[in-house]
Amino acid sequence: MKEKRMKQATAQKQECSSPSLQPSLRCYTLAFLATRLLLLWFICIDTFGQEPIIKEPQPANLIPQAKIGLNNPNNILPSPQVYNPNLTIEQRNQMIIEEDLHRGEQQQQQQQQIIDDANNTFYGNFDGFSFPSHEGLRGTEAYKKALNEFEKMLSGKEPLSIKRAEFIKENAYYENTLSYDNYCKIIDNVSYLCGLQMKKDKLPNTDLAKNLTIYKFMADTIAINLPNQEKKFTHYPMRYDFNDNWGDTIWENTFVTKLLMTQTGQCLSLPRLFMIISEELGSKAYLALSPNHSYIKIPIGKNKWQNIELTSGLLTSDAFIIKSGFVKSASIENKIYMDTLNKKEIVATSLFEMANGYLHKYGYDNFYIMCVDLGLKYHPNNIVGLINKSNYYNALLMYTVKNNPNIDKKNISQYPQAYDTYLRADSAFYYLREVGYEKIPRDIYEEWRKSASVEESVKSCNTIQQSLRSIK
Repeated sequence: MKEKRMKQATAQKQECSSPSLQPSLRCYTLAFLATRLLLLWFICIDTFGQEPIIKEPQPANLIPQAKIGLNNPNNILPSPQVYNPNLTIEQRNQMIIEEDLHRGEQQQQQQQQIIDDANNTFYGNFDGFSFPSHEGLRGTEAYKKALNEFEKMLSGKEPLSIKRAEFIKENAYYENTLSYDNYCKIIDNVSYLCGLQMKKDKLPNTDLAKNLTIYKFMADTIAINLPNQEKKFTHYPMRYDFNDNWGDTIWENTFVTKLLMTQTGQCLSLPRLFMIISEELGSKAYLALSPNHSYIKIPIGKNKWQNIELTSGLLTSDAFIIKSGFVKSASIENKIYMDTLNKKEIVATSLFEMANGYLHKYGYDNFYIMCVDLGLKYHPNNIVGLINKSNYYNALLMYTVKNNPNIDKKNISQYPQAYDTYLRADSAFYYLREVGYEKIPRDIYEEWRKSASVEESVKSCNTIQQSLRSIK
């Protein structure tokens, strides 16, 4: 049934019929992806040569949890506060404003002390217990190779590449069965089409024009006359995938390769593809994070920014992000939300996501925390990495207690290895609370996501297009 739905979805978005293929969601290769991307692959030949759910970490309390698994990297931790479902978004925003007004200098000093203490605990020598290693299982060698490639990119031994980082992450999950050449050809095709669209629209060769064209390619229907071919190529908007969009069951739903195959994605894959195309076209665009979410920020003038919300295909403002009611001033001050991520920080984020793919396939072990620690070395306040670290030590504490029944709340300090784990689990949770993290419930997230204003988007788009016309 899944294969049938995927074929139907692909057929609806393309003008010609697809070869009869029966892929497995867990095992398809990029050679198959290239075939499924019918017209893009055709152009290439003629013109180029959100799994099991993890219990969200709590302050370390030594109560074993029933199940340890994985969540979407943007949706792992609990709200440090007690969430009241009866409050409206406006009431939550008012509470946040009042909370900020009451934060005095002493409170800010206490907050910073908690952050500093947590950092010291995070990065000191760890003498606690560890999970059993998954080394030697099928596919783990692919992850080791991938981690080595990430280390080379982040350390400057190899050029930073968002396109390459995304491929490394997904190829590791598929145990090195994907073709990088085919993947690059597909990205080349998309970039080529964007270039043709810019010429058709007679746009100047500027960052803003390139970014607006990428947005148009992903969020609108475009029809392009292909050189030396009679028929037009029509590309339809990429859509938000409501089917397991958190990746709870099928982790591949968070992948860019899945987005390219089905033309449907979610808040991880859609912005990441935008950034890959931007990288190829050489435009200035940035990834940004908000609770459970990622989106695009592009400069539109001196000290002016435009947000692109690809899950709805609309242009939005910072006010829309804050409207969710889960963005605290502390999270903005500490740059965990609404800040622009540079290329190195995006690559580090891909590494954190790769760690979650490893967790989905194998579970926690030392390799997982090696990935997280490497990413945090180069982007210390990355919220995805901080969440991963908190989850790891919380799960390790539960594992330690389960396998050492003599340890409990009263005597844990008498067991140095267990106590070290306890301190890290507790520090991780409170660190995230102090830097302003708060989890947004899924139903509230979806309600907020769908509240983007079409009128505001049209107005913003018209303003940008008018400024582009004045440059010609």
